[in-house]
Amino acid sequence: MAQYKVSQLALVVITTLISLSCINKEKTNKMNDCSSIMFFGITDTLSISGKDYKIVEIDSELEIKFDNLEVVEQVETIKCNKVRFCIDGKTLVAKSNPVFSSTVPDDAEYFFSTNADGSLMNLKGEKTLYMRKITN
Repeated sequence: MAQYKVSQLALVVITTLISLSCINKEKTNKMNDCSSIMFFGITDTLSISGKDYKIVEIDSELEIKFDNLEVVEQVETIKCNKVRFCIDGKTLVAKSNPVFSSTVPDDAEYFFSTNADGSLMNLKGEKTLYMRKITN
């Protein structure tokens, strides 16, 4: 029982550290000019140029379609927990959500599914990242 409590506490501490890490990265990176999309991982940040992707809006879903496999491989190297992008000049945030989670993330306009290890789902085959709008 004591080991279970310790492991739960460790999980809370790790989750908090990950969240703080993303906040600090976002404050130091002032790239809000809508010319790229930013992927924030636990220890890495990746910027993809606007010429390497396009965003397609379909009702309450977004598809970020990457133009080449090299870009997909770069995105796959990050255990991504946050994405920042622009639509019509407005900066939006999407947060990761484990595939079997029954909740959606807070403080984001969109969410995207991740595998158990934190990697992005359904990326390599279609070169597309799927996101759903969070409605309140």
